[in-house]
Amino acid sequence: MSMKNCLYDKALHATLKECDCRPSFYVLGAIGKDKPTCIGKQLDCAYKVFDHVESPKRNHIGTAAEKCQQPCNDQLYDSRYSNMN
Repeated sequence: MSMKNCLYDKALHATLKECDCRPSFYVLGAIGKDKPTCIGKQLDCAYKVFDHVESPKRNHIGTAAEKCQQPCNDQLYDSRYSNMN
């Protein structure tokens, strides 16, 4: 899972759990169908969740059960030595 998707997943699940609503921009409807769209105080709650999604208290929320990590990228370099005499 990419870093962006991981953070979004955590924020979405945290919003459903902590604010008892689903964000208005979440249109897929795969989860939270039984929850109302966030408005008023719930919308403020959702904004706070998305602003602080990397809070340690949310490490266990979402499909990624741990802290989101940057993807690992290995870079390989070919090295050559040249000696001009």
